[in-house]
Amino acid sequence: MRNLTAVRGQLLALAREAVAAQREACGLLAAEPSGDWTVWPVPNVLAPNVLAPGAATPAGFAMDPVALQQALRACEARGARLAAFWHSHPGSSALPSSADRYAAWKGVPFYICAPCAQPALRAWVWSGESSSDCFRETPLEGEDTPTLTTPRA
Repeated sequence: MRNLTAVRGQLLALAREAVAAQREACGLLAAEPSGDWTVWPVPNVLAPNVLAPGAATPAGFAMDPVALQQALRACEARGARLAAFWHSHPGSSALPSSADRYAAWKGVPFYICAPCAQPALRAWVWSGESSSDCFRETPLEGEDTPTLTTPRA
């Protein structure tokens, strides 16, 4: 990703919409052949607050497996590659939760967008381990992509 400002803006907007809908937002980031990155929202099929019943803010996500496969196939058809996954933490920090290791793919960065925290966007990589220190923060990628798009269904 070369335009961190555009990515941050799109992810924050999606995260704020998700707060209003009482659920976490999630999806993937695709690196296009042009060098641009595309934000692909994927529906969260987890019922609101299933991981924290009674909580004031949404907790938990599970990407719709059919929509995820469709997004990955569409990326491949365009010559894009999976660059990262992303999801929101509506009422907490952009630190990985204990549940995040179940959604992370080993070696694939994932971005956590926390609209109520500073910094609001952080990137992490899961080691594949189950220990409490199984995530390491990784730098947000680049800062000079000319455009960033969100595909329409």
